[in-house]
Amino acid sequence: MRSRERVLLALEHKEPDRVPIDLGGTRATTIMALAYADLKRYLGLTSGEIRVYDINCQLAEPEKEILELFSVDVIDIGRSLPPAYPEQDICWIDWKLPDGTPCKVLSEFYQSIVPVTVIPCPPGKGKIKLEKSNDNGWILKWGEIVWAKMYKGNTYFTDVYHPLEKAESKKEIDEFFEGAYNEKLRYPYILGKEDYESLRKRAKYLYEHTDYALVGSFGGNFIESGEFLMGYPKFLLYVVKRKDLIEHLFEKLLDLYMKNIKTWLDAVKDYIQVIVFSDDAGTQTGPQMPPKTFRELWVPFAKELYGYVKRSSNLYILLHCCGSIYHLLEDIIDAGVDAINPVQISARFMEPEKLKKEFGEELTFWGGGIDTQRVLPFADPDKVKEEVKKNISIFAPNGGFVFATVHNITAGVPPENVIAVFEAAKKYGVYPR
Repeated sequence: MRSRERVLLALEHKEPDRVPIDLGGTRATTIMALAYADLKRYLGLTSGEIRVYDINCQLAEPEKEILELFSVDVIDIGRSLPPAYPEQDICWIDWKLPDGTPCKVLSEFYQSIVPVTVIPCPPGKGKIKLEKSNDNGWILKWGEIVWAKMYKGNTYFTDVYHPLEKAESKKEIDEFFEGAYNEKLRYPYILGKEDYESLRKRAKYLYEHTDYALVGSFGGNFIESGEFLMGYPKFLLYVVKRKDLIEHLFEKLLDLYMKNIKTWLDAVKDYIQVIVFSDDAGTQTGPQMPPKTFRELWVPFAKELYGYVKRSSNLYILLHCCGSIYHLLEDIIDAGVDAINPVQISARFMEPEKLKKEFGEELTFWGGGIDTQRVLPFADPDKVKEEVKKNISIFAPNGGFVFATVHNITAGVPPENVIAVFEAAKKYGVYPR
């Protein structure tokens, strides 16, 4: 059975020949560059290069050899390495990972709220700057703005710039969003003809030249965008104290997303199978906000955005939403979501048996394959395989399951454990159960 058919059957809650496998299909089902470098060294792979396509989270783009080794069924249409559209317009610059490993990073930086997977390379515009900090860490600059920092001893960047951190009025929010483009911030970004053509040619090429299931990451964040724009503490405080201001911010975001989704969807809907939205709403122990607040604040905006996708295409909607979101899942389903990721089984109330029993007929679980917090980094390969086998036995029956680790494989995970994960996924994911 071919990968695209395998994934579509799983999304239809049917049993294919085996459970589909994802590594690198989304920005939450991939591997950090440090762990990827360790994996390549362990496997003796000296060719190719390590490309860090998400500099904040330090995520590597899995190469073709790794995709084939782990029997991966899903790829993102924004790929730059084979299999990908051969005429790339993406610029890469040399850098070194925190351990000194040579790599490439994008010369253009897009914060997570920009809904485009393709990174164009206009000459002389918006080149990022990576500078050493006084504490021997790194500073990520966009123009003269200090955007994020990698503190000494860390393995990823932390956002330090929040453009609406001091906003106290709707007028200030309006002023930020006025105009189609702010050169200093590269935001708000409105997709144009060049973006349409780039997205379409990439998606069309992969549809016609590969058998992979194709995923396109749109973004469309409301909660995450609010946290980025205002800063995490202020955003959550104002959800309670200034709900009117947060609603106004969401209105402006929805207006931006609706402008972009029409161009984006027209470009790719004939070729891809899954659109990815992202909006983290959970913590380790429960939702970031009360379910009632989530229902009143997030659901109406998500419904409008996701509803347009449903009315205008046959795409499945995959929502990335971290943490303990058990008490939000009914509302997430109501908003139009077909599949949920990362299925954080290590969080409170997120027991696999309960999730499958209560929501298995309505949701596809895209993830939940193995706990990346407590098991994958610390267990031995045999224990890793046992955990994978157990979770597959729970999530796989009657379809509705795409195997992926619970969020990204982080720096320091032994390569033996990474290999054990995907060996077990293929071995124990066979149908019929």
